[in-house]
Amino acid sequence: MQQIGYSLVDATGKELQFFGDTAGQFPSIPDVIKLSNGDFVHCAALGQVLADGSKLVLRQLVDAPPAPWYTPTGVTITFDGTQTIKTVVYGQQFDPNVLANTINAECSRRIYAVASATTQQNMIGNAAAGLLSAADMTTYQTAVGWIASTVAACRALITAADATYADDSHWPACSAAVLALVANY
Repeated sequence: MQQIGYSLVDATGKELQFFGDTAGQFPSIPDVIKLSNGDFVHCAALGQVLADGSKLVLRQLVDAPPAPWYTPTGVTITFDGTQTIKTVVYGQQFDPNVLANTINAECSRRIYAVASATTQQNMIGNAAAGLLSAADMTTYQTAVGWIASTVAACRALITAADATYADDSHWPACSAAVLALVANY
């Protein structure tokens, strides 16, 4: 399993909120959490039972998560005594924020699968410094357009609350020329 963030769960293990959720990136413990009763908690400790009965646990991606990992019906998780999530189980409640966050995570996953943050920074630096050939600059601009199109698709899927967000037909394809340029970084 890969640690990818934190989840706020109720006493039954049902996930109420999550923080993080991008493979390969792990955020710090959230500074402020808004509880279901409206209270705010600052710097919650892992496993600490909070005022509404919830607690913060580690969020881990299971080795072979179902696809899609989340559904519009919500997510229920279980965890062991070390506050580590063990499984992801589909629940019965719809939370549009969970779906929106999941769609955002899918968008990030697709972009970073083509070009990591470091690769993007290196390409931006070379473009800004005028180190790209005319052909590479055209391809770089195509890459920037692809990222913008991917983000636009993400926004549209969130607006539509589309549970089929993982379907490739919703997302723009990245050109072979962009993939070839990215491979140089």
